[in-house]
Amino acid sequence: PRERAPEPLAPSTACSQPQQPARPAEACVQHVMRYSGARNVRGILKQVRFLFGGEYLAAGSDCGRLFVWRTRTGRLQHLLKADCAVANCLAPHPHLPLIAVS
Repeated sequence: PRERAPEPLAPSTACSQPQQPARPAEACVQHVMRYSGARNVRGILKQVRFLFGGEYLAAGSDCGRLFVWRTRTGRLQHLLKADCAVANCLAPHPHLPLIAVS
């Protein structure tokens, strides 16, 4: 069966620009960089933090590890044991090279 074309959005009174037809979300997303490895099955990804002036990106995982990627390349730089269970929250120290993880 043929898929129907998306119907245009209703005009908004707050916007003077004409509305574009609605598109599926995946058609609108263009990945610039993908950071893979961390898994979040038991919970949601609560925090992702840029570290050291945006040079690194860090996130916790269901395996209790802290994943640290190089932002520019997407390469996993560090994989650190952070918790005995799930590592969801992280907070970098503002001046020292320390990260609190829970």
